[in-house]
Amino acid sequence: MSDLDKLIAAVEGGIWPGPDMHDALGSDRRGELAYAAFNGSLDADLALHEALLPGHGWGAGPWGARVWLYSDHPKWDGSERHEVDMVNAPARAWLLAILRAYRQQRDGQP
Repeated sequence: MSDLDKLIAAVEGGIWPGPDMHDALGSDRRGELAYAAFNGSLDADLALHEALLPGHGWGAGPWGARVWLYSDHPKWDGSERHEVDMVNAPARAWLLAILRAYRQQRDGQP
């Protein structure tokens, strides 16, 4: 299990794993943004999204969050969407969607 997988699992469980997980995102700054997003900062989510996922769209609200890869195709089939339903924690939901999309992109999956 990679550090990124461990980070995703911890966030899913509602636990911040500590500063050792900052390396999972490639820099301390990205780790700090993830920590702030975990604690409710939508501004941190936006900054992390822009740093990790250029070319990806996003949506977040009280219903949860989703992240998707923009496509040049006129009809997007939704196959690249990462959606999380966390009614009481939209910033954490967006963080999870970001982390999952980043893992998919990093691992070279379509």
